[in-house]
Amino acid sequence: GSGKTAVLAERVLRLITDKLNPVSADRLLIVTFTNDAAAEMRSRIEKKLYEKCLENPADRGLLRQKYLLQSADICTIDSFCINLVRDNFELCGVSPDFKVGDGSELNEAKNLILKSIFEKNISGNKNFDMLLDMAGCNYNEQNLLNLISDIYDYSLNMPFPDEFLNNLVDLYKIPFDNSHPWYKMMFNSAKETALALKEHVKAAADASVFIEKNKESLKRDCETLSLLADELCDILEFRDWDRAVNAMPAANIARSPSLEKDNPFSAVYKLHREEFKKSVLKLKDIFDKNKSETERELKMCFEPVALLCGLVKEFSEEFFKLCADKNYLTFALSEQLAFNLLCEKNGENAKIRERIISGYDGVLVDEFQDVNDLQSRMFEILSDSGKRLFTVGDVKQSI
Repeated sequence: GSGKTAVLAERVLRLITDKLNPVSADRLLIVTFTNDAAAEMRSRIEKKLYEKCLENPADRGLLRQKYLLQSADICTIDSFCINLVRDNFELCGVSPDFKVGDGSELNEAKNLILKSIFEKNISGNKNFDMLLDMAGCNYNEQNLLNLISDIYDYSLNMPFPDEFLNNLVDLYKIPFDNSHPWYKMMFNSAKETALALKEHVKAAADASVFIEKNKESLKRDCETLSLLADELCDILEFRDWDRAVNAMPAANIARSPSLEKDNPFSAVYKLHREEFKKSVLKLKDIFDKNKSETERELKMCFEPVALLCGLVKEFSEEFFKLCADKNYLTFALSEQLAFNLLCEKNGENAKIRERIISGYDGVLVDEFQDVNDLQSRMFEILSDSGKRLFTVGDVKQSI
């Protein structure tokens, strides 16, 4: 409802009807989120172009674009990748008539692969025992199997899954300081939480104005909570882990003054005070160990996590073999194979990559808020490092 598709359709129309330098309609790649959206996009552009042709019946350029639009790639990212893999099936190591699906048909075979990997590794290995404990496998192995499957699925959203897994392992052995990604991530999360404290205090204070019972006590309560919120925000500004840890024990909250039972503003006050307490507890959970303890725990987990990522890689290889035997690809695998054709790291595909990229003078993407890392990188490559890329999106509609 925010007009993204309309903006994209208008952009396409301007590109193909530009008087000085029109782009041929068949040299545009227009990517939408669903097949229905792709059909709607094509229909919108055709309608607008038809109207232009009626206004300018003698314009041969418009008539040419109307004809070329029939050959334009207006499709979903899945359709684009599947067609790219079919066109280059030999390089992808698959049959040209492969079937495509979400993988649910292979769930039983997938579980057999996971159990086989588990059985090969359950041999008194200390790191494997630690991994079982970390995965919460107190009674059976299902939590670990689910973890392997989930990490595998997530890794396929990345341009280079193996590189992603290797980098994940590295995070457990590098120093835990302000250059560590998780150090930065935790402080960013903590800062957002601390800012939320101020919002909850303000909302509680606003509600307290309409509560007569214990008015002075409520006022003092809000002032105390406000001071605590300010102190925590100030401490987090230093981005000093141990300083934040040392501040947490003092971040205690007294009991709330009693409230009027039938006053709706009492419920509002109580709600925001409870949210305030939850936010403080969240900060205490983040900063529950000093920096040296945190680093020591990360290093203790290094070997089990390395083993876990190795199991994910083993599952990835076995699952791809299964898919090849079944002449079947999941949507995620088709994206990976398509990306490998376009990837600049793959020197063997340089000519094919150049041929594909040179076929497009513009790449336009709808619903960009929902693309994953791999898709984003793919669009960047297809548009000559983003030089010919146009996207529309709405972060508030992100799935």
